[in-house]
Amino acid sequence: MNEIRYSTAIHEAAHAVVSYVVGRRIMHVALFNDHDGEVMPECSVYDTCMNYYQEHNPAEDPHSRQIQDNLRCDMAIAMSGEIAQRDLCEDSSINESELQQDRERAKCRAAHIHRWTNVCWTQWGANCPFCENYIESMRLKVKQILVEPLIRDSIKELADDLGDLGDFERRAGCKIEKFLEAKGLNPGTRVGALPPVT
Repeated sequence: MNEIRYSTAIHEAAHAVVSYVVGRRIMHVALFNDHDGEVMPECSVYDTCMNYYQEHNPAEDPHSRQIQDNLRCDMAIAMSGEIAQRDLCEDSSINESELQQDRERAKCRAAHIHRWTNVCWTQWGANCPFCENYIESMRLKVKQILVEPLIRDSIKELADDLGDLGDFERRAGCKIEKFLEAKGLNPGTRVGALPPVT
């Protein structure tokens, strides 16, 4: 496998492994080509969830609190690909424009979390000290998760497997779950490591 494809495989493998350890199931992982891939979540935070969340304070409403927890997990998952790539790959193999979508996803989730934690509400993309601090604290926690030897090794081994797939060939989420379970990882065990909303 060439260096660029390996870097893309590491990125997608990190998304998949972090999804697993924060308890978010995935439908599949695919590499479209050497530069692009995807991890398709089984369930995501959709407009109806966000409408509910906007109207119900998670400090007072259990369903809204679950949506907020899902936003935290989404942030961690979005950040994991770039962090793993920078740690495990050569900078020359990283497609910077590909990372921008994950960064924007993390900023968007931080802004939605901020909706109920402070008196101001900024549009994502604006410089908000709360959002920037929360993003940085999430980045540090994700880095701590990714340097755990079992998680790091699982990402590398899954990337090797993904890199051998043909373009647009998918690895089913259930197969990835079995692979990670066999490695000794358990679903949802790192969600408590994510920074709390204060």
